[in-house]
Amino acid sequence: MTFKLYTDIVQMEQILLEARVKRWDVVINKAKAFAEANYDKGYDFFVECYSDSEWKDYVTDDSGCLMTWGEVEKDMASYVEIRAIKESEQY
Repeated sequence: MTFKLYTDIVQMEQILLEARVKRWDVVINKAKAFAEANYDKGYDFFVECYSDSEWKDYVTDDSGCLMTWGEVEKDMASYVEIRAIKESEQY
């Protein structure tokens, strides 16, 4: 009986881990697609400079949790805006 309980717990943990990875992939793929669709609007930096590991870091908040798509989109827009301001100040 104890072994079955242990086996069930291990299986449940595996299912949760797989679901977590899938969620990360969904948000990362959405962010990548958004950046590509908005390449000419300042999002080129994300397309050109971000590796897969950097994307994972980007969509993770300070506590190590996955951000929502809305949070990621807002953060990306803020970064693009700040970058545009800095570039305009150079000229």
